[in-house]
Amino acid sequence: MNEFRQDSSQYRRVVVKIGTSNLTQGSAAINRDQIGRYADQIATLLGADIQVMVVTSGARAAGLERLNTGLDTAATHTKQVLTSIGQARLAGYWDQAFAEHGVLVGQILLTRHEIEDSVSYLNIQDTLGALLERRIVPIINENDVVATSRLKVGDNDSIAAMVAVMMQADLLLILTETDGLYSKDPSRHPDAEHLKTVPVVDGRIRAMAGGTSTDQGTGGMTTKLEAAQRAQRAGVDTIIADGARDRIVPRIVLDREELGTLIPGLGNLLQNRQRRILTAVPAGTIQVDMGARNALVNRGTSLLPAGIKGVDGSFRRGETVRLSLLDGQEFARGISRYASAELEVIKGVQSSQIASLLGYDYGAEAIHRNDLILI
Repeated sequence: MNEFRQDSSQYRRVVVKIGTSNLTQGSAAINRDQIGRYADQIATLLGADIQVMVVTSGARAAGLERLNTGLDTAATHTKQVLTSIGQARLAGYWDQAFAEHGVLVGQILLTRHEIEDSVSYLNIQDTLGALLERRIVPIINENDVVATSRLKVGDNDSIAAMVAVMMQADLLLILTETDGLYSKDPSRHPDAEHLKTVPVVDGRIRAMAGGTSTDQGTGGMTTKLEAAQRAQRAGVDTIIADGARDRIVPRIVLDREELGTLIPGLGNLLQNRQRRILTAVPAGTIQVDMGARNALVNRGTSLLPAGIKGVDGSFRRGETVRLSLLDGQEFARGISRYASAELEVIKGVQSSQIASLLGYDYGAEAIHRNDLILI
């Protein structure tokens, strides 16, 4: 077995990205039987207690099924109209397919703004986490209907990588029309070599990819490698594989077959997350008592509101803050799950009182232990 795949049995949280071409299979319409087959495969993973998020393309193709005459399909407003119609239809197809297995789905539409904004980032993270805890499959797509060019990510390969990093997934599985990466275009060069593993995505590897995309989709192999590189830097494995292969998803995730091309994650997910916390500019300071400090340092707990004594600075939910004792001695940094104004209200109280004081809550922790690093 390839040395990079020895730990694939540890894939407990997976993002599966499915391209338009995998869903249309050469036609202009969505193949609902193919969606059903993917749902069957993903349900197999759910049965093995693996959490799965689906990033699906195909909304525009689904829209063309209902509105397909006299259209300038190259016009931006036409694309948005088709996507608006198609998003509802596509989500319905997935809902019906998973219903055959007694599995619920939840639709998530994203733009660059939601992903890059610290507040909405945490909201998305919380929502996806809540769906996964309830064994509900998130069906994710870029919100092309409202996204301007400035707010667009541009392709679902990148969306899938961003979600994989955000949710600390173990694997990003990108399904496409080819069995991963080749040294040359295999349709033009019979001697093209299939690459089973790409240790690092560099200029030489990107040059092999070319830049083509399908008529209905936006992502060629170049965008897939860019997505894989983003995931790799965050410690997430990526496998690019042929989505038309029988049982491709469970064969890779459960059976550990060496299909497609593996781009292994570099480093540890948690270490990479903590590195980002450490290098961010703190937006404020949370002062805690000695009891809270000892619990954080010695027992690795999360910071609860009960241990907070003071708040300095104005910061939003999702921003990085310092943690210090009352004498100002900094001992940790972390991502605050509440804004400074909210912490002023709930500091010193039990977590069970948060909702009654604020009228809502974002969880029991002010800072979760996974979002905290000691310094």
